[in-house]
Amino acid sequence: MRIRSMYSALRPSEKRIAQYIMENADHVIHLTITEVGQQCQVSEATVVKFAQRLGYDGFHDLKIRLATELHPKEESIYGEIHVDDPMDVVQSKVFDSTLKALQETKQLLNPVQTAQAVELISQARLINLFGVGASGLVCLDAEEKFTRIGLLARAYRDSRSQAVAASLMRECDVAIAVSYSGETPDVVYAFRTAREAGAKCIAITNYSGSQITEYAQITLLTSAPIPVFRSGAMASRIAQLSVIDTLFVGTAIRRYAETLKALEQTEQALRGEQMLRKGGLQREP
Repeated sequence: MRIRSMYSALRPSEKRIAQYIMENADHVIHLTITEVGQQCQVSEATVVKFAQRLGYDGFHDLKIRLATELHPKEESIYGEIHVDDPMDVVQSKVFDSTLKALQETKQLLNPVQTAQAVELISQARLINLFGVGASGLVCLDAEEKFTRIGLLARAYRDSRSQAVAASLMRECDVAIAVSYSGETPDVVYAFRTAREAGAKCIAITNYSGSQITEYAQITLLTSAPIPVFRSGAMASRIAQLSVIDTLFVGTAIRRYAETLKALEQTEQALRGEQMLRKGGLQREP
């Protein structure tokens, strides 16, 4: 998972090692560093640097982590959905790909960075969320959640409003950019503008080497492949929503007293609104 997330940012020699490991994972855990170097036509030092670039102590540490990831395959069906798939196969692929995305995202999330993000959000004067398409829907969900607990949060899903909102941000504000690829031009521009304006920047993306991470103080990684047939990005959207839920719950705990008060006030307001619709309250003239 970590190799996939960092692949685009690797050097050519490192990409050869990455590709070899991804294609021969079961075999690699039994090879020496010399043998891997020979297979990839690189030096032993390059293999060590590759492992360290991924965040491991060395090649031996990388092999240990790789071995723990290679568990027996379950009876689940990952992969693309085809037009001739029967309904039971479609159902299995949809659910299994989503479960896989959630499991891998859980493993990729760094608790230290998540805690840092929660701290920034808890202290923010304003939280602006930038995303388009399916990621924009995730931003709307975050806006709803943070608003319910008394935080000032706004979701922006078009280029003009994103750019304007980002340009007016201050040092006491937090910008959250949600982008699967991390390369969405409108979102990258807004995120960069927010960073230049002094805002604290948190990125939620599938790729650690993407453009959006260049402007982020904190990057929270998801792991979800997007097959061509499933252009709605279902698995990636659910992985992103789970990251938002983690930030929301963490922030609610961090601001426990304020959260309880805000929830009581919003619940009371919602009950009043429901009674008004049912005719239980008299409308003001």
